[in-house]
Amino acid sequence: MIEKRRVNLNAAASALQVLIGGVTLFLLYRYLLQELGEASVGVWSLVLATTSAASIANLGLASSTIKFVSQHLARQNRPYAVSIVETATVTVAGVLAVTLLAAYPLLVRVLPLLIDDPSYLAAGIDLVPYALISFWVTSVTGVLQSSIDGCQRVDLRSYSVAAGSVIYLAMAYALVPGSGLIGLAYAQLIHAAWLWISAYGILRRLLPELAWVRWTWRKEPFREMLSYTLKFQVISLSQLLLEPVTKSFVSRFGGLETLAYVELAHRMVFQFRSLVATAHRAIVPTIAHLTETAPAYLRKLYVASFRLLTYIIVGVMPLLISLSPWISRLWIQEVEPVFVISAGVLYVGWFLNLMANPAYFANLGSGALYWNVVAHLGMGAFNVLAGYVLGSMYGWLAVVIVLAVSIIGGSAVIAIAYQREQGIRPGELIDGPTLLLILAAAAGSAAALGVDRWASPHVGYLGQGIAVGGVYVAIVALPLLRHPVLKDIQRWFRRSGQPPATA
Repeated sequence: MIEKRRVNLNAAASALQVLIGGVTLFLLYRYLLQELGEASVGVWSLVLATTSAASIANLGLASSTIKFVSQHLARQNRPYAVSIVETATVTVAGVLAVTLLAAYPLLVRVLPLLIDDPSYLAAGIDLVPYALISFWVTSVTGVLQSSIDGCQRVDLRSYSVAAGSVIYLAMAYALVPGSGLIGLAYAQLIHAAWLWISAYGILRRLLPELAWVRWTWRKEPFREMLSYTLKFQVISLSQLLLEPVTKSFVSRFGGLETLAYVELAHRMVFQFRSLVATAHRAIVPTIAHLTETAPAYLRKLYVASFRLLTYIIVGVMPLLISLSPWISRLWIQEVEPVFVISAGVLYVGWFLNLMANPAYFANLGSGALYWNVVAHLGMGAFNVLAGYVLGSMYGWLAVVIVLAVSIIGGSAVIAIAYQREQGIRPGELIDGPTLLLILAAAAGSAAALGVDRWASPHVGYLGQGIAVGGVYVAIVALPLLRHPVLKDIQRWFRRSGQPPATA
């Protein structure tokens, strides 16, 4: 059985990574807005979004290695686990290199459909080669990082990523003043190179059997991963129909400046979301291990994970929505309506998406991907069709709302399907104290937003943030402290066994 200390360390390191990443993200985008302007930030966001379309060529291998490395290490088959890492890395590097070379002329033709201003169009086209190279490096690195996770050393990967965030920020500060957007591209390349080198070094420490240079491709591991990765490929394709398509529609129907603020809102929401999601992702290798060693425990793990996520999301999400105007003043130097509205919509979409994480990652760990695939296909198709139709009729905000609805709908499909398969009743997941917490959080958010409007002209940044947060906490504190999940958390840290077993 996996040691509790290892799971705790992985989760804590993941949270630390996200915290450091959040601080560097705040400083980076605040600096870019001041140094380059909103339109240039919009160009950068759009180029990265269109470039990510090439991720379909990674065959899903980067995500699948976490399962197969963990699985074969649990079976005490280290040589085979090493062959999985080598085969996946060589495959992704080769296939993606060919795909990116072929994608370059296509991307150059697509950008004029999304950028009207000739000067910004020229800047965007200049960025494409750098974005493609950076994407290739980070995609290959993704295989190595997933392999580290499969070795159940999420903590080491998290330290590498956190250090990379600091390096990226420092390079942007050093290179952007003299070179503009191209300087930002240089910073991105240096960041990608650091992630590759550090991930390779960590993995060599964990799996010394890895060759330094001459890596081999083996047919047997590739065939084992193929059926699993083909399903992942469908998921990867459908994910391209979410964020990249949404950014393209926002640029088309709202302009580059609007896209810049939507990008900031999306980055902020994802960073806060990652505080929960990244730590929860640390249990994926545990699920793969338990599938091999203690499958009867998985149902209890799901219920505990779901109730814990519900407790955190209901307590935190309304507070974050309430703080959006304050964060806008702090980050953008004014209350920017596009940023605040987008943040509210995306908080609801992406945080409710977290409710599907226990089922989603349980499916990943066990290899049962059917409902994950179905949900992603539905999300992508709805986002493209409804986003274009409603965006052309009502503008950029409709596009963002469609994205949130797509995410919530697909997440509900995954969660409900898993609960039916496991025979889990709704009453096991949502109880009276949780309903009370939901009501208190809604009331606290409404009161906090009212305090924000009153405090803005009367107090400074610090006082305003304290007032908004204080009012919310005062209303929600009692239901949070009296909730049974809190006792489960305390019992988890006292026990030497497994995560909290809520009944």
